[in-house]
Order: sequence, then C-alpha cells, then structure tokens
Amino acid sequence: MPSHKPNRYFRLNKAALVAPNVPAHALLQSFTILKQIAENATGSPLGQRAMFVANEIINVFVPNDDGSSIRRGLELAKEVLGDWEAKAEPKAEAGIFALGHCHIDSAWLWPFASTKKKVARSWSSQVYLMDHYPEHRFSATSAAQYKWLQELYPLLFDRVKAKVDEGRFGIIGGAVPSQTAAGWLEASH
Repeated sequence: MPSHKPNRYFRLNKAALVAPNVPAHALLQSFTILKQIAENATGSPLGQRAMFVANEIINVFVPNDDGSSIRRGLELAKEVLGDWEAKAEPKAEAGIFALGHCHIDSAWLWPFASTKKKVARSWSSQVYLMDHYPEHRFSATSAAQYKWLQELYPLLFDRVKAKVDEGRFGIIGGAVPSQTAAGWLEASH
C-alpha cells in the first residue's frame, strides 16, 4: 500500500474551453422539437405545420454563413413553438470552479450500516483536506446521511457543520433548498 504524502500537489496542464453558438444550439433544439411534433402528430394540423416549418428551416439554412440563416430558422420555428429560446439565454458572466463531491448510494449493494461507515470515512477525509488545504471545497447531497452522521458520529458532525458555516462544505440538492452550490461557492470566494 502506498504511503500517505500530504504535501503532494497536482497541476492542471491543459483545459479546453468551448464558446457555444447559442443561437445554433437553439435552432437545433427547435428543429428537433418540430421533428418530434411532426412524427407524433402525423396527419393533424399541428403535425403538418411542424413538418412544413422544419422543411422551411432546412431550405433556408446555409452552413458557415454569418448566422443570418440561423436567425431566419429561429424566426420560422417561432411560428409553431413561440419564443421559447429567448427564455433560455445563458447569463453573460460565468465562473469555473473545481468542487469535490462523492456520491454515496445509501443502500445499493450493501447494508445501511456499511453506508453509515462510508459516509463517516469519506466526509472525515474531506474535513482533513479542508484543514490542510484552505482552498478545498466539497459538496454532499443526502439529508439522511447528514442525519446518520449526527446520530452516530457527533464529533465529526460538528466538524462538518463548522465547515458548512465557513462556506467550504456545501449542502446541495434537497437537503437545504435555499442554499445552492453556486451561491455558497460565490460566497466563499
């Protein structure tokens, strides 16, 4: 078994960033929805209109143009779908965060007792890492697992609770609906 080396560092040497073409993606989604309507409502006025509009989108689309054919296709799609893509615009600002998380199935191929021990081992490792690496952040989701930790490992629960209060151990998912991963990440930086 390899020895534990607490001062071991890893470097991210390469990351790929992609700038999505949001209008093109919206057109693809619109076209897919129109196609599904046409296939599932065959013979109905809505299905016929969806097929006609999807065909028109194909007719006006010009690959690698200045984006005008995409804009025209989106306008055509609105005849059947309305202006749904305007509501799906992403925020102009974005951030990138590395966030630790371990998914622990509560009772998959092992008994609850094993899960309870696994939660304690996994989360104590994260608290240890937070004690040694101030930039470390971690998230966990299962309310039942927090309850087990509180009942069976109260000292560890108090340490996790302190990390939650510091904004470094994120309670996400259904455990605390008012707290989101993005919110506590922003608050902790």
